[in-house]
Amino acid sequence: MSIISASCNKSKYKVDIPSYLEIKYIQVSTDTVTEGSNADGISDAWVFVDDISVGTFELPAMIPVVEEGVHRISIFAGIKISGISTVRGVYPFFRVHEINIDLTPGETTVLNPEVSYYSGLNFAWIEDFNLGQSMIKSGLSDTMLILENVEGNSKLGPNSAVIYIDQSNPYFEARTKDGFFTPPQGFTVYLELSYKTENLFSVGVFKNTLAGLEKVTPFLAIYPNSEWNTIYIEFTDYMKIHTDALSFEIYFSALLESGLSSATIYIDNAKLIHY
Repeated sequence: MSIISASCNKSKYKVDIPSYLEIKYIQVSTDTVTEGSNADGISDAWVFVDDISVGTFELPAMIPVVEEGVHRISIFAGIKISGISTVRGVYPFFRVHEINIDLTPGETTVLNPEVSYYSGLNFAWIEDFNLGQSMIKSGLSDTMLILENVEGNSKLGPNSAVIYIDQSNPYFEARTKDGFFTPPQGFTVYLELSYKTENLFSVGVFKNTLAGLEKVTPFLAIYPNSEWNTIYIEFTDYMKIHTDALSFEIYFSALLESGLSSATIYIDNAKLIHY
């Protein structure tokens, strides 16, 4: 019987100690006159070191980086596309946040990234509901949104749109008036919207055609949420298939859900954005 012995080269099996980046949230900076509120629904940080992906991290996050010394850190604002938690991506209208950091293994660097909109974007519709509103009652709507001071999200300004529905007035529908939004065919289009709601409501478009105004099947149902949330709804494909459309108008609609005697829906910070 033979016995084989071996010695280990400890340096060969050295475990790298990472540096850490701590990101609690990504701040949005806007020109409130031309770009509206800075309320946001950023959920993730997409992180790159010297243009190499480290990964995507749900915020708040502690991010390990197996590097040391000075490196360029790039942070992209990530979202749940159309509010779907399993469909995530970089929001295409926010600039990347970049910073050079001296990384030290075992140490944590706290980052406070700030992003802003790219220049050249077309804000086809901005409605903050502070000085009035640009929507009209449509269809068989029993009620209409009203403007009220709503506590809970200071970024949204003094007023929000409020919709009250009950068993006597169970249906709400309102659309933009004189909107005539005409995004270039095939270009990326998003509707940003802040909301909280006790009742499901839907978002969609009317299309203006040579035959007149036609309501398109709702694109997205937004489910009850007791806290303010900002959603990024990608309208690109939804609009692109309507090649007969000369222009579009946005609508919101809601029907009182079974089992409820009344419900309140809050809407604010609406922006239709495209290149």
